Formats: sequence, structure tokens, C-alpha cells
Amino acid sequence: MESLDLQSLNLPERVRPSSGEASSARVRKAETAGGLSGADTDARLIELWLHGKSAATKEAYRSDLAKFVDFTEGKPLRAVTLSDVQEFADFISGLLAPASQARVLAALKSLFAFGHAVGYLPFDVGRPVKLPSVRDERAGRILSADDVHAMIAHAGGPKGRDRALIRTLYIGGLRVAEAVGLTTKDLIVRDDGRTGQLAVFGKGSKMRPVLVPEGLFEELTTLALPDPDAPLFRSQKKGPQGEARPITPRQAERVVKQAAKKAGLKNAADVSPHWLRHAHASHAMDRGAKVHLVQATLGHSDISTTGRYLHARPDESSALFLGS
Repeated sequence: MESLDLQSLNLPERVRPSSGEASSARVRKAETAGGLSGADTDARLIELWLHGKSAATKEAYRSDLAKFVDFTEGKPLRAVTLSDVQEFADFISGLLAPASQARVLAALKSLFAFGHAVGYLPFDVGRPVKLPSVRDERAGRILSADDVHAMIAHAGGPKGRDRALIRTLYIGGLRVAEAVGLTTKDLIVRDDGRTGQLAVFGKGSKMRPVLVPEGLFEELTTLALPDPDAPLFRSQKKGPQGEARPITPRQAERVVKQAAKKAGLKNAADVSPHWLRHAHASHAMDRGAKVHLVQATLGHSDISTTGRYLHARPDESSALFLGS
């Protein structure tokens, strides 16, 4: 039997419970019994669950399970509750396409059903969780990486403004209001003198730092004016005193739609800046970004673990998974 590559799965040590980790009597009983599986650790159960599956399926299931383990911060499978699974389902509903959500949840449900059937888990906590319906029209609204790159290539605008805007919305995962609100002083050079980060002001005027790749930072620096309060993405129309004015969210939306149309996207009329933010989350997670890192980069302040993760990992950003 092929042994499970735990390193590629990113399973923390805490996912391998000792007999003393579970507090309830029924969980201790399940641990002692061992069930039909003969498994004494979560890692062994997962290995048994993956047995007989194709290499591609194993890789996909490992990736899906790693997202859940990361979300629960390594909670042992025997301690996982229905609430944990439902909260994870709610979380990925804001990040992944319906088809991807269904695949991830189906993998979890399969593991919990298997673990319960062989007597390793006291309950099948995934059974009540329903898979999201996958509609063709919803799936058609997901931008692929090729779609995004085509939009960037066809973006026009004065002095590369529109290209930089689309790259910022996608690579930085910014909301449209956050992007058009960026000013010169929001470009912060890091200690190495090459890379930089954005001071992004999100909902509730909360600031979050977003690290960006060197190429994008240089592009934004080129757009910046000497005035620290000058907007990065400027309208061609000046203010009453001749001052620079930012483009509006509506103007930014037109920029995105025009780029999608020029790129030949079949759903160009429906594409919006938020699609680029959604694409950031989906593509970053597909390329290995951890769920809490994506939460922090996107500014999902309603998720309690986001702030802790952001402060614990100040030198990371899911933007760094999306190119230069």
C-alpha cells in the first residue's frame, strides 16, 4: 500500500491524536476499540481511505483534506463536529466555485463515512451536510487564469493604469472600493528595498497590509505621483482646483468589462471586479495557499482566526502565489 505523503498534505502533528486527547467517554471508547480498520491514528485512517484510488484522485483528496485540516487548525478527526464541517462549508462558499465546493465537501463526507463505517469514528459528522448544487451558469462565471491574463494583456488606459488596476484587483484580491482608494502613501517599501506592500483600507476603515509581488509593486510605483495623498488610479478629469481625482468604482467596473470584451470572453458583459477577487481566492488556493492566508489577504475580518494568522505570518500573502 502506498504510504500517505503527510508533508504534501500539510497535516500538523496535532492531527495524529493520542489516546488521551479525546475528553468524552464515547470517543475514548472508539479509540480503544480501534474498530474494523485497525487504525490507531488519523494518518493511518486516511491511508486506508485512499487505498485503491488513482494517483490523481489521491492527490486531489489530499489537497482537499489539507484545506479542512488547516481551517480547523489540526483538530483530530475524532474531535471534529458537525458544526466544524458546516462552518468550513460556509467558508469555502465565499472562495470556491460551486463545483470546487462540491468536490471538497464530497471528499470530506467520504472520509467521515468511511471512518464511521469501519468503527474508527464515533459518528459520521459529514452525513447531514448537503453538497451545493452546481449550475452551468454559475460555473461559467468563474474566470480561469488564462481569462485573467488575457484581460490584463488587452487592458488599455492612460500610462498603463487599467492594466495595473486589473492586476491589483486580481493579484491583491482587493475589493473595487479598496483599489480605487489607494494613494501614493499606501505604497510601502519593505526593508529589502525591492519588495513592497499595500496599506489597504477595507470595510469599517480597517487597515490590512497586503504583500504584493515585486513586478506589481514596481508597476504601481510608476503610476504614483509625488503627492502622498494622490490616488494611484486617477481619472483623466481633474478636480475643481486642478487636483488629481480617483476613478470611481463604476469607472473601474467599466475598465474590467472592456478588458473582458477585448479579450473575447464569452461572458464579458457579466464580468465585474469582484470576479477578479473571487479568481484570486480560487487560484491561490489551487496553487497551495493556506486558507487562513487567503482569509487574511482578502480581509475577511468576520472569521476569528484571520487576525491571529495575519499577525503570526506577517511576511506572507496569497498574492505571492499569483505571479509577478
